Amino acid sequence: MLRPQNKNLKAPIKAGEVRNPVGRPIGSRSKFSEAMVADFLADWHEHGTDVLARVRMTEPATYLRVAAVLVPKEMKVEVDNRGPLDRPEMQMMRKLIDLIQAHAPVGADHVEVFAVLEDALRSHFAKPVGK
Repeated sequence: MLRPQNKNLKAPIKAGEVRNPVGRPIGSRSKFSEAMVADFLADWHEHGTDVLARVRMTEPATYLRVAAVLVPKEMKVEVDNRGPLDRPEMQMMRKLIDLIQAHAPVGADHVEVFAVLEDALRSHFAKPVGK
């Protein structure tokens, strides 16, 4: 079904096109935001903990609302012991864990398990000497 065209709609803005030449200068919004955050931080350093305690005691609903806003809605978690693992590395780790669980005795010392794995890998991929 075709929708009737709205003649008031304009074409999308093209790169470099300015539709409001007297509008807000580029970057002014970020400069304002940066200044506001800097001012708020300075005020927080001077009065923050005192105000926080006072709001907690006198306006607990406001205190909880502010706390809820500060908690992120989503959180990205990365495992980073030696750097982030890419997908193939994670698949190898999953296979390694599955092999250990399938073949190592329950309660085996992990140092011993990894020593066995290291020995097996070294002997399997060893290069002949003197040839």
